[in-house]
Amino acid sequence: MFFFFFVPNFIAIDFEKLSDNPLSVCEMGVAKYIDGEKVIEKKFIVHPAAGLKRNFFGTTALSRIKDSDLENAPTFDKVYQYLLENLDDCIIVCHQKSSDLNYLYYLEKHYGLSGLTTNGYADTKEMSMKIMGLGKLKECYKSLTEDDMPTKHNALVDAQACAKVFIELCKKEDCNPFIYHIPYVPEKEKEKKGIMTETVSIENMEIEDNLLPSYSFDGKKVKLSGTFNKEIVTDILKGLGASVPSGDPTNNTDAFIVGDDVGPRKKALANTQKKKRPDSFHIFTAKAFLSHFGSCS
Repeated sequence: MFFFFFVPNFIAIDFEKLSDNPLSVCEMGVAKYIDGEKVIEKKFIVHPAAGLKRNFFGTTALSRIKDSDLENAPTFDKVYQYLLENLDDCIIVCHQKSSDLNYLYYLEKHYGLSGLTTNGYADTKEMSMKIMGLGKLKECYKSLTEDDMPTKHNALVDAQACAKVFIELCKKEDCNPFIYHIPYVPEKEKEKKGIMTETVSIENMEIEDNLLPSYSFDGKKVKLSGTFNKEIVTDILKGLGASVPSGDPTNNTDAFIVGDDVGPRKKALANTQKKKRPDSFHIFTAKAFLSHFGSCS
């Protein structure tokens, strides 16, 4: 039996940013493929529209990008023009639209730009989850290519990896159902509909904020619930080497960060995990986490 696969022409993009602000994008990687063959590979240092202030991630993981380089770099509207000139009939591909396409959306809005997702877009994380049950880029890359990604927190390396993952996923399954032909809009910008989710207090939870000064988040899986700025906390956690999967606390969750209000289901599951694994599952408040790690921004 013969299998045929179709790989659309595409441009894989990836961004790095200095802080939780989407306008703090400081680097962009681009990999363009026509008929499955790479034709462009380019990295841009970008002068951040939000200025040079860094959070913990920007200070540590992106220390290789110097302020002096950013001060003299072109602004995103200049880089954007290059992308439009090379768009042709390509779709835009990224790994996790809620990150990279969010940044693109707000940068377009800031500079009064439009047109980059005219031909459609695809999210390799979404594809990977549905086809393989994997989400993280390095896990997908390793599984599909049997090689390790050479580094991380590098926009060009991640764009290259995203491109390879997309091509390999197209070999496994028809990619057309995963290509969106409507303008991308971040979830928080969409009209809010439906019933408010019930929340409860964090009383009767075993809070362990005292462990934060010595707790290592490197390699840990951390889940979040409650009312606080999850984008900032997520950025800091990723800078510390943690992953932040969505969903309820499970046997694979190492830490749970909660705000003033938390979903009742997640609270109950977290308390269950704490009873089962008192020494390997820990509950922290977002306030204490930000107080300790946010001071590094």
